[in-house]
Amino acid sequence: MTDNQSSAGKGMGITALVLGILGVICSFIPCFGFFAIMFGALAIIFGAIGLSQAKKGGGSLGTPRAGLILGILSTVFTIIWWITVASAIAASATELNEAMNEINDAFEESAIELENDLEESATELENAMEEAFQSESVQNAIKELNELNDAIEELE
Repeated sequence: MTDNQSSAGKGMGITALVLGILGVICSFIPCFGFFAIMFGALAIIFGAIGLSQAKKGGGSLGTPRAGLILGILSTVFTIIWWITVASAIAASATELNEAMNEINDAFEESAIELENDLEESATELENAMEEAFQSESVQNAIKELNELNDAIEELE
């Protein structure tokens, strides 16, 4: 800085630069996106104020401009990071939904097959019982039981 240059906007520029650096650092750290956006937005505000003051007062534009640029970069990096994470989550949710639909379809198919198998088994059991009752030995046993029952009734 030369002797004839004023210090207008210098404090705001340094503040913007520090906040911009913090914002850029936080924008590359997962889960620090809120801080990166906050630091970036404050760096943009302080950088713009510092640039305005420096232009009006004839001060150096470098520091406020650097803070403004870093604030914009941290905000952009964070937004890109959030979009990337959101799209990954959306893709995962879509895949999970498709997998759940496949599982549901498989369960429905299994339930239908099980129901058909049970109906078939019940029909086979009914047929087997009818055949058993129609068999000669069962018919003879029923006839003997009836005769025995008649004999008991006569004795009473």
